[in-house]
Amino acid sequence: MEVDQQHFWHELLPILKAISTASFVTVDVEMSGISTKLRYSPGGRFNEIGKPSLQQQYEDTKEAAERYQVLQIGLTCVEEDWKNGVYTARPYNFNINPLLEDGDKLDIYRDITFSSSSMHFLRKNCFDIGAVFTKGISYISRKEQTQARQAFLERQNRNSTIPDIEIGPGDQVALDFYRNARRQLLEWTDSKNKDERDAMGFYNVSVPGGLSGYQRRLVYQLVRTEFKQYRAFLPKKNADFVQVEKMDTVKEAKIAASKVIANETQLSKQVGFRYIFEALAGGDLSAIAPNWFCVNAAGQSAFIDTSLKKLELSSLAKALAAKSRVLVGHNLFTDLIFLYHTFIGKLPPTVTEFQEEIHALFPMVIDTKYMATRDKLIDSRQSSSLQDLHQDLKSQRIPDICLPEEFRSYQNRHQLHEAGYDSYLTAQIFLKLAAKLDVGHPKHNIATHAVDPFELSIGSADSTSSDDDSGGVVLDPAPHSANRFQVLTEPSPVKKKARQSSLLDSDIEDDMTGSPPLAQDGAVFGDAARGNDFVPALTAPFWRVYANKLRVYGTLDEVCELDGGEAGGLAHLN
Repeated sequence: MEVDQQHFWHELLPILKAISTASFVTVDVEMSGISTKLRYSPGGRFNEIGKPSLQQQYEDTKEAAERYQVLQIGLTCVEEDWKNGVYTARPYNFNINPLLEDGDKLDIYRDITFSSSSMHFLRKNCFDIGAVFTKGISYISRKEQTQARQAFLERQNRNSTIPDIEIGPGDQVALDFYRNARRQLLEWTDSKNKDERDAMGFYNVSVPGGLSGYQRRLVYQLVRTEFKQYRAFLPKKNADFVQVEKMDTVKEAKIAASKVIANETQLSKQVGFRYIFEALAGGDLSAIAPNWFCVNAAGQSAFIDTSLKKLELSSLAKALAAKSRVLVGHNLFTDLIFLYHTFIGKLPPTVTEFQEEIHALFPMVIDTKYMATRDKLIDSRQSSSLQDLHQDLKSQRIPDICLPEEFRSYQNRHQLHEAGYDSYLTAQIFLKLAAKLDVGHPKHNIATHAVDPFELSIGSADSTSSDDDSGGVVLDPAPHSANRFQVLTEPSPVKKKARQSSLLDSDIEDDMTGSPPLAQDGAVFGDAARGNDFVPALTAPFWRVYANKLRVYGTLDEVCELDGGEAGGLAHLN
């Protein structure tokens, strides 16, 4: 599902619900650049002798994250459907807009930078860079929000401590204006004009053609220094005069409080896409206002019972705060560094501190690149890219993945390097690898005769398909040729125990086929309705080998451990 700025608030609650019920969420990120070092330039990577340490690689990627922007994020929320014996996947694609509509007013400024090589790569893969700025969802990081709040308070305090302007003796125009304004205010505040002053309540200081910014500041200074029982202000935005009225301390306090509330509301709404990141990381969603959801499917204002939305949001926030957070990705090291800088703020100086920060945000992270390479399922010299792994695993019969009707765009459209599509591929690869690696269970029997769901829509030469009466798809492909994953030489590291019914609190495994559709009532068409098992539960000892380890090829370490070792990987989930 494509979600843009216009439809973001309409879709946010359903997205939060999908995250809250997901057994795991896969993520993919597209950036405007991934390295600040040119490969063959003086001091570039290929001129260095030996492999860099993990700390050096972290510093390189950290520098890139601080220079470049996240342009697109893909999420696939995968929920275990025990009733139908399938996994239900909901892929989302979000363009991320680095521009802020009210950025200048909030004192938030960004440099937006693009790497030419990254832009060539994205353009080659049909990436619409224009959509990032016209339809993308804006955001501010935790750090930016804190800084903007502090800047506002300092600005409010500055208004009462602005240094006086010293008008030079040669600036006759300014002197004449200042003296004339002073004369007008002295006359207006004279006791003999009390009745007139009380009746009107205010006095407007102006000149023909309107006041300049310099003249407005002179009026503020005049009132602040010589008419301390009064206040000067602009009665409306872009007014060309200054209004003066009697100081009311109670009213002033209310005005100051209302400004703080208005600024905080504006800041909270500018958080934008970060609310989804906070949902993934167990963060704070309390600033979301229920009236923001008063839009229809077209993104237009609509009457909606905000009390119901408030209850739904409260329920989701509690569920998200309490749930076990499991994040899955492919080659996650770079993605996590960019996500942290984009939505949290300043990256820590050392990779050790970064590991601790990420582990606190996401207690369980699984890198499918590490899964594929740890047990030497493929040679380190062979490609472990997302598309190559998908190609190698496409013939494997794995736990069934179903796509609800509104999430089926990727069944007929294959867009590599679109973040939403890649996150969906990652979900499939994750489940296929888990089934492949979990060979210790006596029931396990990985078949290789089912075709990948993406094969159907591109007319694969080694498969045929037809629609059955119920609307499902019957797959009967020819046997697939041997590939890198045809033989698994290393057994599962643990014995399997009795199966239960939840991916997060049980130890279940299964085979999966392609992506059979769901009926409107949630029933699964065709063979998908048969009783299937699932991959091992994410609390199972099986995952201690793979959880919280990121593959970082090209470094001395080759692995970035987020929890300090295999034993601690599932501590937060038990």
